[in-house]
Amino acid sequence: MFHLLCVAERGARLAVEDGRVVVRKNTPPLESFIALDDLDAVVIEENAVSLTGCFLARLAEKRIPVILCGPSRLPAALLDPVVADGADACLMLRSQVAAPLPWKKQLWRALVRAKIAGQSANLLLRHKLPMARLVPLVRSGDPDNIEGRAAAFYWSQLGIFPARDRRAPDANRFFNYAYMVLYSAFARYLCAAALHPDIGIHHHSQYNHFSLASDLMEPFRPVADRCVFRLLDAFPGDSELRPETRAALLRFLYESRVRFRDGDFRLLDGVNETVHSFKRALVRKDASLLLLPEAA
Repeated sequence: MFHLLCVAERGARLAVEDGRVVVRKNTPPLESFIALDDLDAVVIEENAVSLTGCFLARLAEKRIPVILCGPSRLPAALLDPVVADGADACLMLRSQVAAPLPWKKQLWRALVRAKIAGQSANLLLRHKLPMARLVPLVRSGDPDNIEGRAAAFYWSQLGIFPARDRRAPDANRFFNYAYMVLYSAFARYLCAAALHPDIGIHHHSQYNHFSLASDLMEPFRPVADRCVFRLLDAFPGDSELRPETRAALLRFLYESRVRFRDGDFRLLDGVNETVHSFKRALVRKDASLLLLPEAA
């Protein structure tokens, strides 16, 4: 079970004591505890929060990423732990650097096909025109940018907002928040698996130090979208990231399940399955070993 600590209280103080993260508040007086070994990621939504370098160092030792949010409570920075030393980390780094381009292109084709299949299923769920016809058009490496064409069709068919503008003060906020949870899960499990998150399959950017997380999370976005659909149905006309809407969205994400060819898992546990299957595919250079969620 993936455990995410969200700190949204102004004036909260964070520390590590006796192997536990301690969150303290003054008004009203309150202390909360969670064992470091049970924690997978920390999201700090409120700027007026105090923490120490020791706190961050201990989280880094456990390979627990910390996400800092801006005034809009959307992700502004990700503090990523350095991949630990060791034979496994060295082997993974060499394998990632030496990964052949044809293999990467095959993986990207699989990721894009799974994503579009999931988006098409979502359109059917919302009683919209599906786009399953685009799935077989995706070739190795997606040189025709079928992913981009599918995305444009998907968001226009959904009609939730005028355009998919990540900075717009509308329902985009909910999608961004759901993707942030997915992103933090991939960041955590990639570091735990001794994989270097900066060495991606398709995404490459000097501003994105978790390119591999950006790659692997693509087929999981439609699953997160379905959680946002539930939220929009539960809070019609609401587009504010309030404590109630954030809590509901997190609950939907934790309750959501994904189906693989070998069984089904909770969404965030499925992330771990995909990361470890990627590791096996990397070692054997066999793209067919990558486990991806199947369209619901």
